[in-house]
Amino acid sequence: MFYREPSHDPRRRARRALPVIVVAAAAFATGAIAGAGHGASARDRLALQFTRSWAEGQYARMYLQIDAASRRATPPATFASDYERALRTATATSVSVSGRPRDAGALVRVPVSVRTRVFGALALQFELRIASQRGV
Repeated sequence: MFYREPSHDPRRRARRALPVIVVAAAAFATGAIAGAGHGASARDRLALQFTRSWAEGQYARMYLQIDAASRRATPPATFASDYERALRTATATSVSVSGRPRDAGALVRVPVSVRTRVFGALALQFELRIASQRGV
């Protein structure tokens, strides 16, 4: 028949396994290189920083992150009081970032958890329009 007794020669097994090992190593290297380039975008990082500042009540830090035209149109005190008023109106007792930013075309959405006295715990999306550096 066509049956061959398996070889017990370790060198022969190693030679037969070498192509599989090479392909596996190449696949791993390709995945590592491709994965390394998929970090958070600058838009996502900015949105996350802004949202974390909001959750911490750091309105001055938030104000520094808005574009120049918005800063000219809105004084810092007005900017801060608008955000504070919105949280008071919602009866918010705590705010935290609950996920990673997601690019949504013109917007970046950051998942947040807002605990309120009236509505309980809410899972919401903090939406930001990120302006490009060009034309600012």
